[in-house]
Amino acid sequence: MTNLQSLLSRVESGSGADRELDTEVGRWFGWTSYHEQYVGECWRDWSGLGHMNMASYTTDLNAVVALVEARLPGWVWQITTWSDGSASARLNWWNIDK
Repeated sequence: MTNLQSLLSRVESGSGADRELDTEVGRWFGWTSYHEQYVGECWRDWSGLGHMNMASYTTDLNAVVALVEARLPGWVWQITTWSDGSASARLNWWNIDK
């Protein structure tokens, strides 16, 4: 498994669709692979739900939001789009109970 610092570096330098990076992120947050007869490699998310494909974290904002909400409770996220069409994202952990 990828160490966290290496994974963060890859995420920060990412620039588009990257199925290998999607897989590394998914594995870090508890996705596991299994073989399904007649289908081939499938994935099980952290809740045990089966999927034919790994979530597309590098291209699907909804997948990222679902990941953060399910696996990083208490974290606050922000996504900014800029006038040149680019975007940036930020995750912060704030203990809102204190």
